[in-house]
Amino acid sequence: MFSLISRYVLHVCPACAASHFDEATAHRFGVIAGAMVITIAVHSTIDGLALPAGEEAEMTGPLDLGLLLAVCVDKVPEGLALGALMLGAGFQRGVALGWVAAVEATTLVGGALGLWVLPGMSSAWLDVFVRLLDKLWAPRA
Repeated sequence: MFSLISRYVLHVCPACAASHFDEATAHRFGVIAGAMVITIAVHSTIDGLALPAGEEAEMTGPLDLGLLLAVCVDKVPEGLALGALMLGAGFQRGVALGWVAAVEATTLVGGALGLWVLPGMSSAWLDVFVRLLDKLWAPRA
């Protein structure tokens, strides 16, 4: 979906499309920031869902800690990219910081949703859910 938006509507990720920016695109940073807010919110919610899904799938020990650490580390470049884009779009620092915090907090929403939904899920459906998360979350080659 994001690939289609980037190709036919506007670039979703300014870092990926930096060489394609012209002056008209630079003036649309506000629109691009809005698209990134939605994109990162969806991504962060899926990150949050992955944590209790791993717990329900009986991941324990270093793998579970590794997943938590990976999700936490992932928040830093996302937040920096979104914040920089919002500052470039003319948002004040406090407003940009508020938006970044709200968007990254959707990780907590995903985690809470997972804690609420996943414990009652049968092991067969949990397996399907974890595999779906893996497909959505895994990097594309």
